[in-house]
Formats: sequence, structure tokens, C-alpha cells
Amino acid sequence: MRKYLKTFMNRKSLKQFVRLGIVGGFNTVVDFGIFNLLLFLLPDERWEASLAVTISYIAATAFSYILNRRWTFKLAGSWGSSRETGAFYVVNTMALVATLAIVEGAQVLWGPLTVLQLNIAKFAAVVVILFPKYAGYRDLVFRPSIEKERRS
Repeated sequence: MRKYLKTFMNRKSLKQFVRLGIVGGFNTVVDFGIFNLLLFLLPDERWEASLAVTISYIAATAFSYILNRRWTFKLAGSWGSSRETGAFYVVNTMALVATLAIVEGAQVLWGPLTVLQLNIAKFAAVVVILFPKYAGYRDLVFRPSIEKERRS
């Protein structure tokens, strides 16, 4: 485990992590914009927060894939292989489940939340899942494509 963690302690990984954070900032604006729009538009029902989280997360994930592939990990083309795209969505589905668990957990602990409180819970989830998402992107999603481009 220690050897694996050391792979994150170099200039290239730091640069990628910073770029991932910047892309994440843009994605957060997209995600939260859609999330709040949906909270405003959806009828006031128990599942509205989960539905809004899911829809906004899916939209931001598509945007994230293109930016991370092209800029963070420096791969040519907007779309990669079906394996890469599938792996990206698997990593993000796991992150979505964690986000939903945090938002729903906050509602279970503190009762119905205001829009501001829902945004705080969602932001907390963004912070919690940032490093695991980076590791998943680097090691599971884009590494095979990076290695393939190096061999070419």
C-alpha cells in the first residue's frame, strides 16, 4: 500500500491532481447549477434531492470525461475506447453512490434540509470523493490509454 501511495508523490501526479481539481471546479459549477435549477423546478417531494443529485451528476460527468481526457491526462480525441468510457462511468457511478449516501445521510441525521444545507452536504461529498476519483481515473480509466499512446 505504501508503494502505491508513493506513486502519487511526484510532479506528474501533482500536476494531474491540480488539473483534476480545476476541471472539478468547472464541473462543480455545472453540477450545482443544474442541481439548484432542478431543486427549484421539481415538486416538493421526498425524492427530489436524490433525483436532482442524480441528473446533475450525470450531466457534469459527461463534461468531466471530455475535459479530464483531453486536458488532465493529455489524451488525444474527445472520446476513448468503450472500455475507457465504461470505466469512467463505473468510477463516477461509485462516486454518485457516495454522494447520494452523504446527502441522504445528512437528511436522515438532521431531517429535511434547506437548499443551502443540501448544497453544503453535496459540497462535503465533493471533497470526500476527490482523491478516490483521481486514483480511479488515473489507474483504472486512463492508464491503459496513456500506455497505448506511449507505445504508438
